[in-house]
Amino acid sequence: MSRFLLAVGFSLCLLITVVSAENVFFTDEATQTTSTPTTVASGGSLTECALKCKLQFLKGCSAAGFVPGTQQCLLADTTNADFPGGVAVRKQAASTQDPVQIEGRTFKIIQHRSKGVLSFGRGWTEYEDGFGDETDFWIGLRKMHQLTGSSPKLLRVEAVTWSDELYVCEYSGFTVADASTNYTMTYTSYLSGSSNTTSDSLADNKGRQFSTIDRDNNQ
Repeated sequence: MSRFLLAVGFSLCLLITVVSAENVFFTDEATQTTSTPTTVASGGSLTECALKCKLQFLKGCSAAGFVPGTQQCLLADTTNADFPGGVAVRKQAASTQDPVQIEGRTFKIIQHRSKGVLSFGRGWTEYEDGFGDETDFWIGLRKMHQLTGSSPKLLRVEAVTWSDELYVCEYSGFTVADASTNYTMTYTSYLSGSSNTTSDSLADNKGRQFSTIDRDNNQ
């Protein structure tokens, strides 16, 4: 049995996220200020800094900034925090279902898993229609076909380990076909230049139909 998505987003683009806290951040312009962030941590990108802030959400982190020159993350405890001029900033969005900005690109989140409470062991009808809440959800196969069927998208998959390691995979030409194909998924290529994994983790599922616990279409 094969299920082609673990957690994801489309550039709108599409984004799948698997994180260990519950907030998505949006990009904002930084302004010149002398305010001091709550925490300074090492980081390699704005995305990584935002995810570090997600992991510390319960400790009060609500905004993140990235300083390219020093490879540092600035983590603040308020969403209206200001960081030194020139620092790229992400702040908490109202909902994980809102579009999110990542490195100048707008992504629609198609799956988000964070708290580990919502069960993704669902049947065919729920995967077709979508399920979840404002935090953890699957938007549904019909909606994914509407987004990608006639206009292939860039797919981005983000996963964060409990040890705060960020893994990113990007794919060009991502499409989900219609119900008559059981929502067959395919893509053009794995983008190694913008990914930090050693191999294409979706390769075995390329060109395959979607399956659920009550409907195996890949026997």
